[in-house]
Amino acid sequence: MGTIVRFAIAVVAIPLIIAFSLEAYLYFQTSFDFSLVQWVLIGAAVFIAAIPILPNLEFFRVFEHELNHLVVDVLTLSILREFLRQ
Repeated sequence: MGTIVRFAIAVVAIPLIIAFSLEAYLYFQTSFDFSLVQWVLIGAAVFIAAIPILPNLEFFRVFEHELNHLVVDVLTLSILREFLRQ
């Protein structure tokens, strides 16, 4: 994928991930019911089981790693200087 497409995916994914994290925090703060989150857990298990099968997961691993850096920067009110793949 081109650099522009990757950047567009990041621009869309970052607010969604932040919103999901906030909603998850609010949900778990009030109550926890396994039946409501079972599909998320099943999806995570399927993804972990599919790692050896799927080719080229390196992009997703690097993207997730860099996204973690970005989330920590946002939470600590740091200024993002670059968003480049080297």
